[in-house]
Amino acid sequence: MRVAITGSTGYLGSELGRILPTQGHEVIPVVRGDSQDPESIWNPQLGWMRPDALNNVDVVIHLAGENIGSRWTKERREALMTSRRDATKLLVNHLQALDSPPKVFISASAVGIYGDRGEELLTEDSDIGSGPLVDICQAWEASAELAASSMRVVKLRMAPIFGKDAEVLTRQALPVKMFVGGPVGSGAQWAPWVHLSDVVKIITEAMSDESFTGAYNVVAPDSVRNKDLVKAMGRVLGRPTLFPPTPKLPLRLAFGEMADWLIFASQRVQPMRLEERGYQWEQPLIEPALKESFGQN
Repeated sequence: MRVAITGSTGYLGSELGRILPTQGHEVIPVVRGDSQDPESIWNPQLGWMRPDALNNVDVVIHLAGENIGSRWTKERREALMTSRRDATKLLVNHLQALDSPPKVFISASAVGIYGDRGEELLTEDSDIGSGPLVDICQAWEASAELAASSMRVVKLRMAPIFGKDAEVLTRQALPVKMFVGGPVGSGAQWAPWVHLSDVVKIITEAMSDESFTGAYNVVAPDSVRNKDLVKAMGRVLGRPTLFPPTPKLPLRLAFGEMADWLIFASQRVQPMRLEERGYQWEQPLIEPALKESFGQN
């Protein structure tokens, strides 16, 4: 297959660019730039796409978006929304106008669409939540769904991705490595996760299996609370995790509103639709996944 990838230089996009050619696929990075650069394909901020780009592509994997992990301000929230809602609309409109549009549109989304839900068990059948991150994810998915009139659409509600050199895991593990590891907030909040190898495998299955459609929770089945995740990191890294819980106020000062939705929110998400498909996990359990991520396998 000819596979176009937006966000091809990111953590997941880079791994797909490495793996897919070994499976016989041709990868086309959707390079960002302007009309003066012959290598560029699009610039979402400018609302620009090269007119002839992506014709005769079989699959588009849409991963592009501003980094959601930086400090949130009003301007930052607007940039996060625009980079997902408006960029996805631009891409979908372009694909639908092609003489030979792709057959499959696979779009990233996030478990953030469920909001802060405490102890509630969340599946794809659950209602979406409320809050700024929910608004971003909902608009993101709605833009992707516009493609459904002409191609198969798959929306992947991804948990934070673990793996070697994963940015999110590096940040979380730093206090543990420095012997100051402990839970964040109460530590009782559910902390969904998924390993890179499973995200790549799920995407490759979604590319070729025509029954793969709609929204999927891309999250490992081994649900853990924040305090248990920290303890597992300590065991794997050989570090104590005896520090008291990190108070919320310093993290809110450091990260702004983002702390409430990415650090303290509780999301007990289960991959119901993947389990119903009989999906075979590469890394279903947290401790082996952490060992692989930290290079201990």
